[in-house]
Amino acid sequence: MRGVVFDEEGVRVRDDIELRAPGADEVVVRLLAAGVCQSDVKLFTGVTRLPLPIVMGHEGAGIVEAVGREVDSVETGDFVVVHTLRSCGWCRHCVAGRPTSCTNAGGGIDTPFSAGGHKLHQFASTSVFVERTIVRREQVVRVDLRIPPTAASLLSCAVLHGSGAVTNRAHVRAGDTVAVFGTGPLGLNVIQAARIAGAQRIIALDINRELEALARRCGAHDFSATHDSSGVLDLETAGVDHAFVCTPDAALVTQAITATAASGQCVIVEFPGLGVRTDFEVRQLYLDKSILGTRAGTADPVRDIPRLVALYLDGQLLLDELVGGTAPLEGAEAALTELAAGPNAPRTVLTIS
Repeated sequence: MRGVVFDEEGVRVRDDIELRAPGADEVVVRLLAAGVCQSDVKLFTGVTRLPLPIVMGHEGAGIVEAVGREVDSVETGDFVVVHTLRSCGWCRHCVAGRPTSCTNAGGGIDTPFSAGGHKLHQFASTSVFVERTIVRREQVVRVDLRIPPTAASLLSCAVLHGSGAVTNRAHVRAGDTVAVFGTGPLGLNVIQAARIAGAQRIIALDINRELEALARRCGAHDFSATHDSSGVLDLETAGVDHAFVCTPDAALVTQAITATAASGQCVIVEFPGLGVRTDFEVRQLYLDKSILGTRAGTADPVRDIPRLVALYLDGQLLLDELVGGTAPLEGAEAALTELAAGPNAPRTVLTIS
């Protein structure tokens, strides 16, 4: 079968990839669409270093082709979203509905693929830039057939993470005020989740003015072409109830804390690399301010993905507007190169089969 492989020579499409049979708790999915995301770019540009060769991609939607003997959550023919949260399902966090805090989610990188007699690694426990992939049963969620595969593929990463930061971690309520530092894919989904939650005012901040129109379309009331806290405080002098950091820049954490009102929250949605530090005046927290982190939007995909699909079908959640275009697997390298060149909110979705 065909798939996009990244190795020492770069990105290329191979047509000789083989996939092993599923284990007892695994599912084989025939991919229909896969979003190209910044996490893929980090692998492509060397920011994320993993064993090579590796089959790329981690945002996908497709049809279940086979299931292991212990799988009863989906069956052959189901339309599913594939996500990266390979939680164990039985630790105290998983049982409590907190799979992003799973204590058994670590481990090595699997090699369910092979080509030319050599094993190929799996990216982010998914690998969806390929005709078929194999994942654990916890990583697939059956969804309504009425949502197009191109839109459904986005739900497994940026949409789930951005919206979850608002609903699951910050618990934004009607009447709250919100600032969003960075209006790329994560930031746009924070914005529209805050709109859906009923936020009174949503301030988007990004140095790229080209993103203003889409930010406003998603629900921003104001747009400031800066990453400085003044872009918030000039509009809300006392600060906002929730300030979300959606760009991997540690300096923005300091700006977001300054822009947060008394009893408010600074929520870090996208994190910089390992070892990166920031500093701020600790006394700012004296006014009951909080600094929160969130992994994958503190999401429970089984609960959250169907809810997001329902919001899309109801016209509240914008997904088609986030797709800048589609391409076959052969277009993966061009899409990665374009996204690596700078912020590009409407992303390419690969159509596979």
